Amino acid sequence: MMNKFLLKVIKFSIFCSICFLLSYFLNIYFFEFDRFSSSKKTFIVGDSHAMCSLNPSIIENSVNLGSKGETLNITYHKLQYLNKINNINTLVISLSYHSISHNFLEERILNKSNLQKVVDNYYPFLNSNIIKELNVDFKKYYTGMANNILLPRFMYINNYFQLPEMKNYPYLDGFKYSTSMNLDKKKLESKLQGHFGENIFTISSVAVKYIYKLVEFSKKNQINLIFINTPVHNKYYERIPKELKEQYTEIQTKIKKEPNIYFLDYSNLNLEDSFYLDFDHTNNKGAKLVSEKLNFFLKNIK
Repeated sequence: MMNKFLLKVIKFSIFCSICFLLSYFLNIYFFEFDRFSSSKKTFIVGDSHAMCSLNPSIIENSVNLGSKGETLNITYHKLQYLNKINNINTLVISLSYHSISHNFLEERILNKSNLQKVVDNYYPFLNSNIIKELNVDFKKYYTGMANNILLPRFMYINNYFQLPEMKNYPYLDGFKYSTSMNLDKKKLESKLQGHFGENIFTISSVAVKYIYKLVEFSKKNQINLIFINTPVHNKYYERIPKELKEQYTEIQTKIKKEPNIYFLDYSNLNLEDSFYLDFDHTNNKGAKLVSEKLNFFLKNIK
């Protein structure tokens, strides 16, 4: 009787193991090689500013892997992953004023209530050392990772049958094609508060640290690095804290001294309203203009 029970347990365990292994390899294929392995030479990464303003169909030999809400520390860890499976020649990273704001990074990402969300969204790009740095609970990290890699991700399988622009990955969005426009004043106030806080502005030490880590990463791997500050509406631009603009300019000045490191500042192009999706993102019309400018620049540095 006991032998029959053990045999059933063994068979069930083998069955589960096969299912987990099958799910693991399918997830790796659909997540990694279908999305992150590319023959393109120019990789566009960063937050929603990269997503909305940089159209890879206009920028030659490029792929856009921008993600909404992505902070510079996550961008850095994502690139460690991408560089292992791709031959990256040029990196384009969105670096806007809010990118170096304490309120955008530490307040929004590096607090306990949001850290697990970061892990769930970016688990392929993280490792135990990074998790320790982020001060995430290891038990939650490994439990979340097991769930992500061992259980079927039907969303990834569904992506296989979709056109590239229709594919959907958690926090791995790519170029956002939008023809709409919403310049509601309430939305402006909400965005400004989320990016810069209400009264006291503080620069993000984490963001500054990772800007220079990105520079060193590019130098080490002989990659052309372009930081790009995409257009924002003048009503948003004029409300950016003065102290932040000054510190941003200091960083920009230092970056420009490095070989093969470039900085494109299109933040104050003062475009017509019809070029904007909202106060700090361009729509497709604005993206066409910015992408053409970037494409022209890339042709001249190669």
